Amino acid sequence: MLTLADGSQWVLHATDDAARESIVQFCAATRLRSDFSAWGGMRRAFTFVLCAEKSLEVAEDFVGWAHLIELSTALARAFVPHGGVLLHGALAEWEGRGVLLAAPGGTGKTTASNRLPPPWRSLSDDMTLVLCDAQGQWWAHPWPTWSRFLPGGSGGAWDVQYAVPLHAIFYLAQAPEERVEPIGAGQATAMLVQSAEQAAYFSLTRGLSVEESRALRQQSFNLLCNLAQAMPTFVLHLSLTGAFWVEIERALGWNRE
Repeated sequence: MLTLADGSQWVLHATDDAARESIVQFCAATRLRSDFSAWGGMRRAFTFVLCAEKSLEVAEDFVGWAHLIELSTALARAFVPHGGVLLHGALAEWEGRGVLLAAPGGTGKTTASNRLPPPWRSLSDDMTLVLCDAQGQWWAHPWPTWSRFLPGGSGGAWDVQYAVPLHAIFYLAQAPEERVEPIGAGQATAMLVQSAEQAAYFSLTRGLSVEESRALRQQSFNLLCNLAQAMPTFVLHLSLTGAFWVEIERALGWNRE
């Protein structure tokens, strides 16, 4: 069972032994309970139906990883109509406040996350679930780095039920020195659309009809537009050695005491 910051609760339901095994692995990676007997009274229920292995079109060694990605993608699709979206970005916390560090792969999200000093805390270094509650508050949940579950990978576990209020989004750009550049809602929307697309290993519209695909894309776009309007967004130019977190604190008016 997955409980999110907006109060919704999601059930992962196994229809066969293969699905059950994948859900158990998913729960281990996300620190969720995998008690298949305690599913009563949920506000929102999500049913996961595992596709046949032959439809995944991956090498045998990658089937387990592909099932995890398939489940994560199916959840991401289910979140959208309820105000949630997976973004390709690291989640950092500063004294209970969340900041998204977004960038394509290889730009430095993991390196930047590993360099954060106290009181900063890295919650995830690759993907983040962002959602809006009924009061209009945006929240951020850490999400697993699925590439670590490839054959020979280090694996790991992330507390996906832990959430922080999201205060800003910073897009990372490698540079000789640190500086912060604010951007407008239009540019922020375009960059958020890219981040959402980058977060999906498999397309969110995979297996949907044309009408369903169109509706999901429109819902996702509207959600990202609302996020761009509500959230301060910046480009964070950072080097490999500079104290970029100080620039974040300065941009947001977070003074250390």
